[in-house]
Formats: sequence, C-alpha cells, structure tokens
Amino acid sequence: MEDKKENIVYFSCVLLSVAGILLIHFTAEEPVKTNSLSSELIGKKVRLSGTVNSKWVHEGHVFLSVNDEKVVVFKDDAQQTSLNPYYLLKGDPVHAIGKVKRYKGELEVVAKEMRWGN
Repeated sequence: MEDKKENIVYFSCVLLSVAGILLIHFTAEEPVKTNSLSSELIGKKVRLSGTVNSKWVHEGHVFLSVNDEKVVVFKDDAQQTSLNPYYLLKGDPVHAIGKVKRYKGELEVVAKEMRWGN
C-alpha cells in the first residue's frame, strides 16, 4: 500500500513539473529582434543587436548607445545579467534584451539582460 502511495506522489510530481515547464515555454514572451527602435515597439520586449557606440555610468546605472539607440541597464539588473555591462567597451558587439520605453520623448531599451553579439 505504501509503495502505491509513493508511486502516485512521484507520478504527480513529475506530471506537475512537466506541465509547469510547458506553461513557461508557451507563455514566455519571445523578444522582437531589431537593430533600431520605433514607436510601434513601445511596451514590447526586444532584442536590440548592434555595436556599442558609447557608454557612461551614473550612480551605478549603465547607459549605452547601441547602433545610436539608447539602452539603460539599471544597477540591480546590471549585477544580475550574464554579460556585465560595466566592462563593455566602444565597438563591442552586444544584444540588449528588455522592454522599449519612452523617456523624456525618446525611445530606449530598459535592458534586463545583456549578451555578447556576433
């Protein structure tokens, strides 16, 4: 009787794990791949790919120009991303992944993830 209960619990755990993975996979927002920003992208998750034109850091936040588009990586996100934006240099190829926002009339990507480009 105990073995049957253990099997039911084990099967239930496996089934719920698989269901959770499938739910995450099918509901995750896939970023729009782009090299430039437009107002149609406001509020959407994008992957802006390009070359770092410039970088400056203010109060721990990293501000980048990628393909002449603004990218902001806030301090808390900069410490969590797989590519540390503090070490980026002019000319480095990158992918900035985040949501497009309008700030002071200009479009920018608020990046939650940075990756090396190719």
